[in-house]
Amino acid sequence: MKNILVIILTLSATLCFSQIDNYKFPKIKPIGKNKNDFIPTDWTILDTISGDFNKDSLNDIAVVIQTKKPLLFEDKTCFSTEPFYPKILIILLRQTDKTFQLSTTATKLFGNCNWDIQGQEPFEKIEVRRNTLGIKFLTGGTSRNSLSYYFRLQNNEWYLIGAESFQYWAGHTNGKDAFYNEKINFVTSEKEMYNEDQNRKKNSYKKTKLKQKPLIKMMNFDENSSIPFSEN
Repeated sequence: MKNILVIILTLSATLCFSQIDNYKFPKIKPIGKNKNDFIPTDWTILDTISGDFNKDSLNDIAVVIQTKKPLLFEDKTCFSTEPFYPKILIILLRQTDKTFQLSTTATKLFGNCNWDIQGQEPFEKIEVRRNTLGIKFLTGGTSRNSLSYYFRLQNNEWYLIGAESFQYWAGHTNGKDAFYNEKINFVTSEKEMYNEDQNRKKNSYKKTKLKQKPLIKMMNFDENSSIPFSEN
């Protein structure tokens, strides 16, 4: 299976450019006392999580917000007539005076329209792994692909430092090769690949070295960002 996120987002970007490209995302204020101070009018919180992203022993916050009013598609050019809610990832760094400062925002990584199972919302959740922020999506149909992207703050910029693909067939998760995993570390340029049985026991493990490339900034990560997942 290929990187479903890249394929579907590329197609949707070509077919749905007019709606999202003309959409005016609100400007997020730079400083606030709590996360609600950063939420624009007519937007709502979809998911939130805390973690120490800049290693200063203070709890920072990441928030995904979406519009209360969706974009509606009149045809099936985006593979779905389901309402599409534009989203913004907001990352806030806690200050010593207990206020929060805006670190960054990102919109491109959510794509242009719904590309999950049966044309539904693909975004699942955000998560924290040590000092990195993970963003998880679910794609596919009978063939499912859970995609996770991990970003880290370094030199005052957020970069993509890791990606994971967890693939399986819905309703067919028995046997030696029930699940297929790929994990990429963009800092070391290493990729791990392995299968798992229904009890999540690993087999067919392989590690390869990728060509070293500059890390992708979060603000630039979109459907054109090539992630070297392979076919299964």
